[in-house]
Amino acid sequence: MRSPFVVASVFSLVLLARLLFTVLFIVPAFVCLTNDTTTETCGNAVFKQDTKNTVNMAGTLVEAGNSFVMVILIFRWEKFKVTNFLRAAPRLALYVNFMGVLVKEFGLSVI
Repeated sequence: MRSPFVVASVFSLVLLARLLFTVLFIVPAFVCLTNDTTTETCGNAVFKQDTKNTVNMAGTLVEAGNSFVMVILIFRWEKFKVTNFLRAAPRLALYVNFMGVLVKEFGLSVI
């Protein structure tokens, strides 16, 4: 298996790519919010439609590539045991559901 430094570097690049596309998606939304309009009626205030299409396609491809790289790295980290994964899956689903309920409850109480 690769050294931990290589794995950490790959995950860092994945994180930076995701942050870049998050910023590219958030900037037009903030411009529309400051103009007090919705993103549908705001139009192409920040990026032209071709640029938005390119950013969306690149973001989709980068996200798919990131997911693929993460799955490959996880499977190659150690010997993957399907039984351990299947036993842990219900706990993961329960955790995600519980966190969603917490976010919903606290988010609604703040509003």
